[in-house]
Amino acid sequence: MPRPPANSEFYFMLGAARDMDHAYTVVGRVVVGVDVLLALKQREPPANSDTMQSVHLLADLPKVSIMTDTALSAFIDKVRHEKAANLNVCDVMLPVKIE
Repeated sequence: MPRPPANSEFYFMLGAARDMDHAYTVVGRVVVGVDVLLALKQREPPANSDTMQSVHLLADLPKVSIMTDTALSAFIDKVRHEKAANLNVCDVMLPVKIE
C-alpha cells in the first residue's frame, strides 16, 4: 500500500520572531523572487494554501556571485552597527548577482 504524501512546513520570516529562536533552524534565504514570496497568503493556517511549484537551491543556479570575505565582513559589521542589540539573521540581506 503506498504511503500518503508527506507535508512540510516552511516559515518565511518577514521580520524578527524571537519566540522561534532556538526552536527552529535557518536553512536558507530568498535571493530571487521576493515579490513571489510577499504575494503568498499570510495566515495561520491559510484557508486555501499556496503550493510551491518549484524551488531552486543556490547550487542549482548557473552562477551566483557574492561579496568577498573582507567585503562581506564589512557589510555585516555595518548592519550590526545599525541594528545594535536588535540584530537578527534576517537583517542581513546579502547582495547577490545571478548570471
